[in-house]
Amino acid sequence: MSNKLYDILKWIAQILLPAIATLYFALAGIWNLPYGEEIVGTITAIDTFIGVLLGISSKTYYNSQNQIQIQNQEPEQADTSITLNEEFDEGFDDSESEIETETESETED
Repeated sequence: MSNKLYDILKWIAQILLPAIATLYFALAGIWNLPYGEEIVGTITAIDTFIGVLLGISSKTYYNSQNQIQIQNQEPEQADTSITLNEEFDEGFDDSESEIETETESETED
C-alpha cells in the first residue's frame, strides 16, 4: 500500500466516516429520516473494518523496517547505515539498546 493511499484511508477512517455517521444520526433524529441506527451501524462497521486493515498494514510496515539509511550531505563523508536490534512494535524500554553503525568505507573492505 502506498503512503498516499494509506494517508487517504486513514483520513477516511478517522475523520470522514465518523463525521458522516454523527451527522446522519443527528439529522435522522431531528427530521425523522429512515433507518438512523441501521445506517450509523453500517458506517461504524465499515469504519472499524478500515481501521483494522490500517492497523495491520502499519504494524507490518514498521516490523519490516529495522534499518535506517543516513545519507551525508558532505561529499567527503560516507553514508551511514543503522540497524536497530529492537522490534518497533515492542518499543524501547529504559534498558540499554545496541545500535550498530557501518560506513560505506567499512563495508567496501
